Amino acid sequence: MSGFQPVRFRQDDALTRVSWQEFERLVAEHFRQQGYEVEHTGTGKG
Repeated sequence: MSGFQPVRFRQDDALTRVSWQEFERLVAEHFRQQGYEVEHTGTGKG
């Protein structure tokens, strides 16, 4: 058992329509704009 429960209701908004790859890209770009150096170390997929 993974400890996760099924989603009973999923909100439909701009964030839920973003793939996890695009989300990672957006977060990385945000931190780059803040002056951080961002290093991609994997896919982020468990």
